[in-house]
Amino acid sequence: GAVDTAFGRIYHVESRSWLAQKRFSLAMLGVVALFLAASVVIPTAESLVVSTTDNLPLGLSHISGLANALLILGALGLSFVIACVIYWATPRGHLPWGSIWPGALVFTVLTGIANVAFPFYLGNISNLSRFGGTVGFVLIALLWFYVLSLVLLVGAVINSLRHELDETGVIPLPERQAT
Repeated sequence: GAVDTAFGRIYHVESRSWLAQKRFSLAMLGVVALFLAASVVIPTAESLVVSTTDNLPLGLSHISGLANALLILGALGLSFVIACVIYWATPRGHLPWGSIWPGALVFTVLTGIANVAFPFYLGNISNLSRFGGTVGFVLIALLWFYVLSLVLLVGAVINSLRHELDETGVIPLPERQAT
């Protein structure tokens, strides 16, 4: 519901009614569950592929680098598709493709960077690991979801600006107030 309200303000459209927001939230929960399931299945499939390469002909036994590259491309492709679904379905009244893919691409790139930077941050810079077990995990999860939500909103703002440019030919800039 909060994402629908935020997207409504970003895209300058009216938010869904309370009941419609709850139905939509339930459907988006299914999309997120698919995303989380895929984030478990893709690494499992990658390890399965790498572990079965021992008997390949022509000296192709050591393709773990190729398998890792395919895994990364698959994960980024899946992130892009899910971001496209979110940016297409969330605002009330669907946007054209040209106003969806720029934000989805930015979301995919920024989450890819965050996926690399976040473990480095947790291992080398952060003191969150000192809190131990459950409390540390909750703090790390909350920080991760905060970063993802900010990236999601950045993509929505980019899409909104792109849509305004396509519709009106100008990008709306905030007016400066005299002091």
